Amino acid sequence: MFLRGGPDVEALAAGRLWVLRLLLGLPAGVDVGLPGLVETVANGLELDLSDWLPRAVAAAFLDPLVALGVADLRPPPPHPAASLRLGARASTVIGSALVAAGEEVSLASVPAN
Repeated sequence: MFLRGGPDVEALAAGRLWVLRLLLGLPAGVDVGLPGLVETVANGLELDLSDWLPRAVAAAFLDPLVALGVADLRPPPPHPAASLRLGARASTVIGSALVAAGEEVSLASVPAN
């Protein structure tokens, strides 16, 4: 079922702004456990915590941050990631994605990275 569509994938896509705001609130330079982050996404978007969700969250939200050089997944691919560490410029990239989607982002709400 990995990104083949269906109600769970639609819910994840519809909740993308919520997930971006969640990521925006994470501090830079701190390891965040992926299982806890995925569980928070599942709870926040009312999704089942199934096997596809960690891969989908990584592919849709985390891999782009890694590709832009503002985050690290540990261990690095091709191994399944266990933790995420945002870099100093991650809040700028995530905030820019929110602004591009028409959201207002207060500089006061952005963690000092």
